[in-house]
Amino acid sequence: MKTYNLFKYRIARTNCEDKSIYKNDTLVKSLDLFFSDEGLSNRLEDSNGEVLSSFGVKDFSVLTFPGIDRFLKWHKEKALSISDFFGYPNATDIEFVNSWVNKVFENASGDVHFHENISHVVSTFYPVVPIDNSADLVVVNEGLDHSKLDLYSSENISPQNVKEGDCLFMDVITPHGITRHSNKDSRITFVFEFKYIG
Repeated sequence: MKTYNLFKYRIARTNCEDKSIYKNDTLVKSLDLFFSDEGLSNRLEDSNGEVLSSFGVKDFSVLTFPGIDRFLKWHKEKALSISDFFGYPNATDIEFVNSWVNKVFENASGDVHFHENISHVVSTFYPVVPIDNSADLVVVNEGLDHSKLDLYSSENISPQNVKEGDCLFMDVITPHGITRHSNKDSRITFVFEFKYIG
């Protein structure tokens, strides 16, 4: 696990090297089924282009996806290993406040945004990332919510160069945007907002 301060925000990142944790047949089929049902997924509010999401879908949680149990155990272990870095050295568990899954299609991008300050940390996991020309998460120094990523100078942005299997943990107040996805194959992300408890 790598931890670092970027601008005034705390970032931690790791990679899940065991693909069977997040690419097991059951979980892959669950994702395919979810995104093939047009009645389940929404268009993401801060997106430009086609981004499907479970965000805001009533009575839906990523935590209940068939096949996700091993991943959630791995995620919890990683989250607790950096609780001290995020200011919660006595944490013994995490409590999910919200979770969703996004699917980004060719030519889509995401405006600058941050998450509600009702959680401690937001984590983003990348189970499907095309090797070339995929969208990237960009941290924006003092970025304004719902602003366009291209309004910021190179000195105030930091691309994170995410790849398949990566997991990024950030303070929920960290402004970030998503660059243009230029691959014909889509990219999928899990997003979790959680609190440290204990």
